[in-house]
Amino acid sequence: MGDQLPNFDKYDGMWSSLIARLNGGLSGFNIGHSDIGGYTTIYFHGIYDETRSQELLFRWIELSTFADMIMRTHIGLQPEHMY
Repeated sequence: MGDQLPNFDKYDGMWSSLIARLNGGLSGFNIGHSDIGGYTTIYFHGIYDETRSQELLFRWIELSTFADMIMRTHIGLQPEHMY
């Protein structure tokens, strides 16, 4: 599904992963997965930061339980800033 951001955003977050799964399923691609919790954590010197929340991680696990072929998380670019 690509490398989604760790948020609920419809453009590049969990929502986009769900839409990609639905579109793939309607097109005949029934096997796929995304990184649970999103791929990356972005820090731009305090201007913009995106960290995965516990709720996001739990919701993404719920989504992946029923929709993924593979269940895997990704620690992101800066694992020391996970939460």
